[in-house]
Amino acid sequence: MFLSLETHSQPTEIATVDKDGKYTFVNQQAAKAANSVAEEMIGKTPTAVIGKAKAKVDELNIEEVLELQKTQYQMRHYGEGDQLEAFKTDYIPLSSGDVDHDGVLIVKEDLSELERNRIKRELNLKSLVSTLTMIIGSRDPFSRAHSERVVTVTKVLCKELSLEETEAITAELAGAM
Repeated sequence: MFLSLETHSQPTEIATVDKDGKYTFVNQQAAKAANSVAEEMIGKTPTAVIGKAKAKVDELNIEEVLELQKTQYQMRHYGEGDQLEAFKTDYIPLSSGDVDHDGVLIVKEDLSELERNRIKRELNLKSLVSTLTMIIGSRDPFSRAHSERVVTVTKVLCKELSLEETEAITAELAGAM
């Protein structure tokens, strides 16, 4: 009852499943996202509620968390531009010390607006750096050519070092400057 009162007011989808992967708790937001009613989801698997294709990732993460008893998280992105949707789902092991009561807490956050804003800021920064290097290059052709060479070398180094995309983008912007 406490869990229901506390989580129904949250914007986050929250659910728990038992060791068999069946829902034991679902808040209103999770039920709404599944186009269902919370009470009707209890005792069913995610596949039974939302279908095999949509539930596949959740069920794989649930199995892994139950086996390893270690928290997992999954980032998912759908669409592009203004239609971009981004979700972060945490899968947290629940253990009462009794194997029959083991389960997983699933917390799904909608990060779509944050992700769209991050992408806009990134594009604005790239545009600013491009404009600055173009202005400098128009006054001093050697500087423009030097900046382009540094970016080329930076891209090669990032690839060789297998840097994450975020680190590579940061290095390329720094190289351009």
